[in-house]
Amino acid sequence: MSRLSPSNWSYNILYGAAHSAVVNCADLDCLVGWIWEHLPRATGHIGLKGQLEQLATLLSQQPLQSLVKDDLKRIAAIVGTMDVPTPSEMVKRIRHMHGVAHKTFTKWGLVVPKVEIHVVDDFPRPYQGCPFWAMSLDQKDAADYGIEAGIYFKEKHLYPVVSELTLCHELMHAVLSLRASQELVRGLEDGLCDIFGLYACARVLPYELATSALLNLRFFPATTLDMVYLDHLRQAAALEQRLGFVGLLEVVKHVQRTGRQVLYTLEDAIIQAGQTWQLRHIVREPKQDHARSAEIEGFCFKVLAQPVAYVLSPEAICLRRYLRPGDSVKDLERRVGMSSQAIRAALKELSEGFYLVLMDGDVVISNECPRYIVANAFRYKCDRERSKTILSR
Repeated sequence: MSRLSPSNWSYNILYGAAHSAVVNCADLDCLVGWIWEHLPRATGHIGLKGQLEQLATLLSQQPLQSLVKDDLKRIAAIVGTMDVPTPSEMVKRIRHMHGVAHKTFTKWGLVVPKVEIHVVDDFPRPYQGCPFWAMSLDQKDAADYGIEAGIYFKEKHLYPVVSELTLCHELMHAVLSLRASQELVRGLEDGLCDIFGLYACARVLPYELATSALLNLRFFPATTLDMVYLDHLRQAAALEQRLGFVGLLEVVKHVQRTGRQVLYTLEDAIIQAGQTWQLRHIVREPKQDHARSAEIEGFCFKVLAQPVAYVLSPEAICLRRYLRPGDSVKDLERRVGMSSQAIRAALKELSEGFYLVLMDGDVVISNECPRYIVANAFRYKCDRERSKTILSR
Protein backbone atom coordinates (compact mmCIF):
# COMPACT_ATOMS: atom_id res chain seq x y z
CA MET A 1 0.00 0.00 0.00
CA SER A 2 1.28 3.45 -0.87
CA ARG A 3 2.28 5.79 1.94
CA LEU A 4 1.72 8.84 -0.25
CA SER A 5 -1.20 10.99 0.91
CA PRO A 6 -3.77 12.08 -1.69
CA SER A 7 -2.44 15.63 -1.38
CA ASN A 8 1.15 14.59 -2.01
CA TRP A 9 0.07 12.41 -4.93
CA SER A 10 -1.70 15.39 -6.51
CA TYR A 11 1.68 17.12 -6.53
CA ASN A 12 3.18 14.15 -8.37
CA ILE A 13 0.40 14.33 -10.96
CA LEU A 14 1.03 18.07 -11.37
CA TYR A 15 4.77 17.49 -11.79
CA GLY A 16 4.27 14.82 -14.42
CA ALA A 17 1.75 16.92 -16.33
CA ALA A 18 3.96 20.03 -16.26
CA HIS A 19 6.90 18.09 -17.66
CA SER A 20 4.69 16.60 -20.39
CA ALA A 21 3.36 19.97 -21.56
CA VAL A 22 4.93 22.35 -24.09
CA VAL A 23 5.49 25.21 -21.65
CA ASN A 24 7.59 28.36 -21.91
CA CYS A 25 9.02 28.56 -18.38
CA ALA A 26 12.78 28.00 -18.21
CA ASP A 27 12.62 26.64 -14.65
CA LEU A 28 9.91 24.01 -14.47
CA ASP A 29 10.72 23.00 -10.90
CA CYS A 30 10.24 26.61 -9.82
CA LEU A 31 6.98 26.88 -11.77
CA VAL A 32 5.60 23.65 -10.32
CA GLY A 33 6.60 24.77 -6.82
CA TRP A 34 4.84 28.09 -7.23
CA ILE A 35 1.71 26.48 -8.67
CA TRP A 36 1.57 23.99 -5.81
CA GLU A 37 1.96 26.77 -3.23
CA HIS A 38 -0.83 28.87 -4.74
CA LEU A 39 -3.19 26.18 -5.99
CA PRO A 40 -6.72 26.74 -4.61
CA ARG A 41 -7.44 24.03 -2.04
CA ALA A 42 -11.10 24.45 -1.03
CA THR A 43 -12.49 23.74 -4.47
CA GLY A 44 -14.93 20.89 -3.92
CA HIS A 45 -14.68 18.20 -6.60
CA ILE A 46 -13.38 20.20 -9.54
CA GLY A 47 -10.14 18.21 -9.61
CA LEU A 48 -6.62 19.27 -10.48
CA LYS A 49 -7.56 20.54 -13.95
CA GLY A 50 -10.22 22.79 -12.46
CA GLN A 51 -7.83 24.02 -9.78
CA LEU A 52 -5.27 24.97 -12.42
CA GLU A 53 -7.89 26.79 -14.49
CA GLN A 54 -9.16 28.58 -11.40
CA LEU A 55 -5.65 29.70 -10.49
CA ALA A 56 -5.16 31.03 -14.02
CA THR A 57 -8.16 33.35 -13.61
CA LEU A 58 -6.48 34.99 -10.60
CA LEU A 59 -3.48 36.16 -12.61
CA SER A 60 -3.21 39.55 -14.28
CA GLN A 61 -1.78 40.65 -17.63
CA GLN A 62 1.42 41.80 -15.90
CA PRO A 63 4.25 40.21 -17.97
CA LEU A 64 5.30 37.35 -15.70
CA GLN A 65 1.78 36.56 -14.56
CA SER A 66 0.46 36.49 -18.14
CA LEU A 67 3.19 34.00 -19.13
CA VAL A 68 2.48 31.80 -16.13
CA LYS A 69 -1.22 31.99 -16.98
CA ASP A 70 -0.52 30.63 -20.47
CA ASP A 71 1.55 27.78 -19.01
CA LEU A 72 -1.17 26.99 -16.47
CA LYS A 73 -3.66 26.56 -19.29
CA ARG A 74 -1.26 24.24 -21.15
CA ILE A 75 -0.68 22.10 -18.05
CA ALA A 76 -4.42 21.99 -17.33
CA ALA A 77 -5.02 20.77 -20.89
CA ILE A 78 -2.53 17.91 -20.35
CA VAL A 79 -4.19 16.95 -17.07
CA GLY A 80 -7.52 16.94 -18.89
CA THR A 81 -6.26 14.39 -21.42
CA MET A 82 -4.31 12.21 -18.97
CA ASP A 83 -5.56 8.94 -17.54
CA VAL A 84 -4.67 10.05 -14.02
CA PRO A 85 -3.48 7.02 -11.99
CA THR A 86 -3.50 6.32 -8.26
CA PRO A 87 -0.09 5.50 -6.71
CA SER A 88 -0.76 1.75 -6.96
CA GLU A 89 -1.94 2.14 -10.56
CA MET A 90 1.24 4.10 -11.31
CA VAL A 91 3.34 1.12 -10.17
CA LYS A 92 1.26 -1.14 -12.45
CA ARG A 93 1.84 1.24 -15.34
CA ILE A 94 5.59 1.11 -14.76
CA ARG A 95 5.50 -2.69 -14.73
CA HIS A 96 3.43 -2.70 -17.92
CA MET A 97 5.90 -0.31 -19.56
CA HIS A 98 8.69 -2.64 -18.46
CA GLY A 99 7.05 -5.52 -20.33
CA VAL A 100 6.54 -3.46 -23.48
CA ALA A 101 10.09 -2.10 -23.46
CA HIS A 102 11.47 -5.61 -22.88
CA LYS A 103 9.60 -6.91 -25.93
CA THR A 104 10.65 -3.89 -28.02
CA PHE A 105 14.35 -4.26 -27.23
CA THR A 106 14.17 -8.03 -27.82
CA LYS A 107 12.49 -7.46 -31.19
CA TRP A 108 15.50 -5.35 -32.19
CA GLY A 109 17.75 -8.36 -31.64
CA LEU A 110 19.11 -7.21 -28.27
CA VAL A 111 19.60 -9.53 -25.31
CA VAL A 112 17.53 -8.15 -22.44
CA PRO A 113 18.44 -9.49 -18.99
CA LYS A 114 15.76 -10.29 -16.45
CA VAL A 115 15.29 -7.15 -14.37
CA GLU A 116 13.15 -6.76 -11.28
CA ILE A 117 11.31 -3.52 -10.49
CA HIS A 118 11.64 -2.22 -6.91
CA VAL A 119 9.58 0.67 -5.55
CA VAL A 120 11.24 1.80 -2.32
CA ASP A 121 11.51 4.63 0.21
CA ASP A 122 15.26 4.86 -0.44
CA PHE A 123 17.93 3.04 -2.42
CA PRO A 124 19.88 0.22 -0.76
CA ARG A 125 23.37 0.86 0.62
CA PRO A 126 25.81 2.19 -0.53
CA TYR A 127 23.45 4.26 -2.71
CA GLN A 128 21.22 5.30 0.18
CA GLY A 129 20.53 9.02 0.09
CA CYS A 130 21.46 9.50 -3.58
CA PRO A 131 19.38 12.35 -5.04
CA PHE A 132 18.23 10.42 -8.13
CA TRP A 133 14.60 9.38 -8.55
CA ALA A 134 15.52 6.00 -10.04
CA MET A 135 18.60 3.80 -10.41
CA SER A 136 19.54 0.67 -12.33
CA LEU A 137 21.70 -1.64 -10.18
CA ASP A 138 23.33 -4.52 -12.06
CA GLN A 139 24.78 -7.91 -11.12
CA LYS A 140 28.11 -6.31 -10.27
CA ASP A 141 26.35 -4.14 -7.68
CA ALA A 142 24.64 -7.28 -6.36
CA ALA A 143 27.95 -9.13 -6.07
CA ASP A 144 29.88 -6.20 -4.58
CA TYR A 145 27.32 -4.99 -2.06
CA GLY A 146 25.02 -7.96 -1.40
CA ILE A 147 21.92 -6.18 -2.74
CA GLU A 148 19.27 -7.17 -5.26
CA ALA A 149 19.91 -6.16 -8.85
CA GLY A 150 17.10 -4.36 -10.64
CA ILE A 151 15.59 -0.96 -11.36
CA TYR A 152 14.77 1.01 -8.22
CA PHE A 153 12.20 3.81 -8.02
CA LYS A 154 11.67 6.08 -5.04
CA GLU A 155 7.96 5.99 -4.32
CA LYS A 156 7.79 9.70 -3.50
CA HIS A 157 9.23 10.46 -6.95
CA LEU A 158 6.80 8.47 -9.10
CA TYR A 159 5.43 10.80 -11.78
CA PRO A 160 3.11 10.00 -14.70
CA VAL A 161 4.95 9.94 -18.04
CA VAL A 162 8.28 10.95 -16.45
CA SER A 163 8.64 7.68 -14.48
CA GLU A 164 7.52 5.58 -17.46
CA LEU A 165 10.13 7.30 -19.62
CA THR A 166 12.69 6.78 -16.86
CA LEU A 167 11.88 3.06 -16.72
CA CYS A 168 12.72 2.68 -20.41
CA HIS A 169 15.93 4.67 -19.94
CA GLU A 170 17.02 2.50 -17.00
CA LEU A 171 16.13 -0.76 -18.74
CA MET A 172 18.42 0.27 -21.59
CA HIS A 173 21.23 0.65 -19.04
CA ALA A 174 20.57 -2.97 -18.06
CA VAL A 175 20.81 -3.99 -21.73
CA LEU A 176 24.18 -2.23 -22.01
CA SER A 177 25.36 -3.90 -18.78
CA LEU A 178 24.99 -7.43 -20.16
CA ARG A 179 28.76 -7.93 -20.07
CA ALA A 180 30.41 -7.05 -16.75
CA SER A 181 32.53 -3.92 -17.02
CA GLN A 182 34.62 -1.70 -14.75
CA GLU A 183 33.61 1.47 -16.58
CA LEU A 184 31.15 3.82 -14.92
CA VAL A 185 27.61 3.91 -16.28
CA ARG A 186 27.63 7.44 -17.63
CA GLY A 187 28.44 9.66 -20.60
CA LEU A 188 27.36 8.73 -24.12
CA GLU A 189 25.53 5.74 -22.66
CA ASP A 190 23.02 8.06 -20.97
CA GLY A 191 22.30 9.73 -24.29
CA LEU A 192 21.75 6.38 -26.02
CA CYS A 193 19.42 5.33 -23.19
CA ASP A 194 17.41 8.52 -23.73
CA ILE A 195 16.97 7.85 -27.45
CA PHE A 196 16.18 4.12 -27.24
CA GLY A 197 14.10 4.71 -24.12
CA LEU A 198 12.00 7.31 -25.94
CA TYR A 199 11.40 4.89 -28.82
CA ALA A 200 10.20 2.16 -26.44
CA CYS A 201 8.14 4.54 -24.29
CA ALA A 202 6.31 5.84 -27.37
CA ARG A 203 4.97 2.31 -27.95
CA VAL A 204 2.61 2.97 -25.02
CA LEU A 205 2.39 6.72 -24.48
CA PRO A 206 1.60 9.31 -27.18
CA TYR A 207 4.84 10.21 -28.95
CA GLU A 208 4.30 13.96 -28.44
CA LEU A 209 3.79 13.47 -24.70
CA ALA A 210 6.94 11.37 -24.30
CA THR A 211 9.11 13.73 -26.38
CA SER A 212 7.87 16.80 -24.48
CA ALA A 213 8.78 15.12 -21.18
CA LEU A 214 12.27 14.20 -22.36
CA LEU A 215 12.95 17.61 -23.89
CA ASN A 216 11.74 19.41 -20.76
CA LEU A 217 13.91 17.22 -18.54
CA ARG A 218 17.01 17.73 -20.65
CA PHE A 219 16.76 21.19 -22.19
CA PHE A 220 15.91 23.22 -19.12
CA PRO A 221 18.07 21.65 -16.42
CA ALA A 222 17.93 22.63 -12.77
CA THR A 223 21.49 21.54 -11.91
CA THR A 224 24.90 21.19 -13.53
CA LEU A 225 24.46 17.41 -13.53
CA ASP A 226 21.26 17.87 -15.56
CA MET A 227 23.26 19.90 -18.08
CA VAL A 228 25.69 17.00 -18.39
CA TYR A 229 22.77 14.75 -19.38
CA LEU A 230 21.88 17.23 -22.14
CA ASP A 231 25.45 17.14 -23.44
CA HIS A 232 25.33 13.35 -23.67
CA LEU A 233 21.93 13.37 -25.35
CA ARG A 234 23.38 15.73 -27.95
CA GLN A 235 26.33 13.35 -28.45
CA ALA A 236 23.98 10.42 -29.01
CA ALA A 237 21.82 12.51 -31.35
CA ALA A 238 24.89 13.48 -33.38
CA LEU A 239 25.86 9.82 -33.59
CA GLU A 240 22.37 8.92 -34.82
CA GLN A 241 22.60 11.58 -37.52
CA ARG A 242 25.90 10.03 -38.63
CA LEU A 243 25.04 6.32 -38.33
CA GLY A 244 21.24 6.18 -38.47
CA PHE A 245 18.98 4.31 -36.06
CA VAL A 246 20.15 0.89 -37.23
CA GLY A 247 23.75 2.05 -36.82
CA LEU A 248 23.03 2.92 -33.20
CA LEU A 249 21.58 -0.55 -32.71
CA GLU A 250 24.81 -2.03 -34.06
CA VAL A 251 26.74 0.01 -31.49
CA VAL A 252 24.55 -1.41 -28.70
CA LYS A 253 25.04 -4.96 -29.99
CA HIS A 254 28.79 -4.36 -30.08
CA VAL A 255 28.64 -3.25 -26.43
CA GLN A 256 26.71 -6.41 -25.55
CA ARG A 257 29.43 -8.53 -27.15
CA THR A 258 32.52 -6.71 -25.88
CA GLY A 259 31.59 -4.43 -22.95
CA ARG A 260 31.00 -0.70 -22.60
CA GLN A 261 34.63 0.34 -23.14
CA VAL A 262 33.68 0.93 -26.77
CA LEU A 263 31.27 3.66 -25.63
CA TYR A 264 34.16 5.49 -23.96
CA THR A 265 36.22 5.17 -27.15
CA LEU A 266 33.31 6.36 -29.25
CA GLU A 267 32.60 9.32 -26.95
CA ASP A 268 36.27 10.33 -27.17
CA ALA A 269 36.02 10.19 -30.97
CA ILE A 270 32.91 12.40 -30.96
CA ILE A 271 34.56 14.95 -28.68
CA GLN A 272 37.73 14.97 -30.77
CA ALA A 273 36.23 16.79 -33.76
CA GLY A 274 33.71 14.07 -34.59
CA GLN A 275 36.23 11.42 -35.66
CA THR A 276 33.56 8.68 -35.77
CA TRP A 277 35.02 7.36 -39.02
CA GLN A 278 37.64 5.64 -36.85
CA LEU A 279 34.96 3.24 -35.60
CA ARG A 280 33.42 2.12 -38.86
CA HIS A 281 34.16 -1.49 -37.89
CA ILE A 282 31.39 -1.27 -35.27
CA VAL A 283 28.64 -0.60 -37.81
CA ARG A 284 27.85 -3.38 -40.25
CA GLU A 285 26.16 -3.07 -43.63
CA PRO A 286 23.01 -0.91 -43.52
CA LYS A 287 19.76 -2.79 -43.04
CA GLN A 288 16.11 -1.94 -43.49
CA ASP A 289 15.36 0.74 -40.94
CA HIS A 290 12.58 0.49 -38.37
CA ALA A 291 9.19 2.02 -39.05
CA ARG A 292 9.56 4.67 -36.37
CA SER A 293 13.15 5.59 -37.12
CA ALA A 294 12.06 8.66 -39.12
CA GLU A 295 10.49 10.07 -35.94
CA ILE A 296 13.64 9.32 -33.96
CA GLU A 297 15.77 10.93 -36.67
CA GLY A 298 13.57 14.02 -36.47
CA PHE A 299 13.84 14.04 -32.69
CA CYS A 300 17.64 13.78 -32.85
CA PHE A 301 17.81 16.63 -35.36
CA LYS A 302 15.65 18.74 -33.03
CA VAL A 303 17.96 17.95 -30.10
CA LEU A 304 20.90 19.26 -32.12
CA ALA A 305 19.12 22.26 -33.66
CA GLN A 306 16.88 23.46 -30.81
CA PRO A 307 18.15 26.80 -29.40
CA VAL A 308 18.91 26.72 -25.69
CA ALA A 309 20.20 30.26 -25.15
CA TYR A 310 16.96 32.22 -25.58
CA VAL A 311 15.99 32.53 -21.91
CA LEU A 312 14.72 36.08 -21.50
CA SER A 313 13.08 38.27 -18.90
CA PRO A 314 9.26 38.11 -18.83
CA GLU A 315 9.18 41.74 -20.00
CA ALA A 316 11.28 40.97 -23.10
CA ILE A 317 9.20 37.86 -23.84
CA CYS A 318 5.96 39.85 -23.66
CA LEU A 319 7.33 42.80 -25.63
CA ARG A 320 8.56 40.65 -28.52
CA ARG A 321 4.91 39.87 -29.37
CA TYR A 322 4.18 43.51 -30.19
CA LEU A 323 7.32 44.81 -31.89
CA ARG A 324 7.07 46.23 -35.41
CA PRO A 325 9.74 48.04 -37.42
CA GLY A 326 9.17 51.75 -37.02
CA ASP A 327 7.85 51.47 -33.45
CA SER A 328 9.18 54.00 -30.96
CA VAL A 329 9.33 53.52 -27.21
CA LYS A 330 6.37 55.90 -26.89
CA ASP A 331 4.37 53.86 -29.44
CA LEU A 332 5.05 50.69 -27.46
CA GLU A 333 4.24 52.36 -24.14
CA ARG A 334 0.78 53.25 -25.46
CA ARG A 335 0.14 49.85 -27.07
CA VAL A 336 1.70 47.41 -24.61
CA GLY A 337 0.88 48.93 -21.25
CA MET A 338 4.43 48.72 -19.88
CA SER A 339 6.44 51.64 -18.53
CA SER A 340 9.00 53.32 -20.77
CA GLN A 341 11.73 52.20 -18.38
CA ALA A 342 10.64 48.54 -18.63
CA ILE A 343 10.34 48.81 -22.42
CA ARG A 344 13.82 50.27 -22.80
CA ALA A 345 15.31 47.54 -20.58
CA ALA A 346 13.52 44.84 -22.60
CA LEU A 347 14.62 46.36 -25.93
CA LYS A 348 18.21 46.52 -24.67
CA GLU A 349 18.01 42.84 -23.71
CA LEU A 350 16.62 41.87 -27.11
CA SER A 351 19.15 43.96 -29.03
CA GLU A 352 22.40 43.83 -27.06
CA GLY A 353 21.84 40.51 -25.31
CA PHE A 354 20.46 38.42 -28.18
CA TYR A 355 20.86 40.53 -31.36
CA LEU A 356 17.21 39.94 -32.24
CA VAL A 357 16.25 43.61 -32.51
CA LEU A 358 18.09 46.53 -34.11
CA MET A 359 17.48 50.01 -32.74
CA ASP A 360 18.09 53.52 -34.03
CA GLY A 361 17.86 55.50 -30.85
CA ASP A 362 14.37 54.85 -29.49
CA VAL A 363 13.04 53.40 -32.76
CA VAL A 364 12.91 49.72 -33.77
CA ILE A 365 14.36 49.29 -37.27
CA SER A 366 14.50 45.46 -37.44
CA ASN A 367 12.86 42.61 -35.49
CA GLU A 368 13.84 38.94 -35.86
CA CYS A 369 11.69 37.70 -32.93
CA PRO A 370 8.76 36.33 -34.99
CA ARG A 371 10.91 33.58 -36.53
CA TYR A 372 11.84 32.30 -33.07
CA ILE A 373 8.30 32.64 -31.75
CA VAL A 374 7.10 30.23 -34.43
CA ALA A 375 9.85 27.78 -33.43
CA ASN A 376 8.83 28.09 -29.73
CA ALA A 377 12.46 28.87 -28.92
CA PHE A 378 11.90 31.47 -26.20
CA ARG A 379 11.74 30.66 -22.48
CA TYR A 380 11.08 33.12 -19.69
CA LYS A 381 13.03 33.47 -16.48
CA CYS A 382 11.18 32.50 -13.33
CA ASP A 383 13.60 31.87 -10.48
CA ARG A 384 12.40 31.44 -6.92
CA GLU A 385 13.18 35.00 -5.83
CA ARG A 386 11.36 36.47 -8.82
CA SER A 387 8.32 34.25 -8.23
CA LYS A 388 8.11 35.37 -4.59
CA THR A 389 7.89 39.05 -5.50
CA ILE A 390 6.15 39.19 -8.86
CA LEU A 391 3.71 36.35 -8.43
CA SER A 392 2.61 37.05 -4.90
CA ARG A 393 -1.12 37.67 -4.67
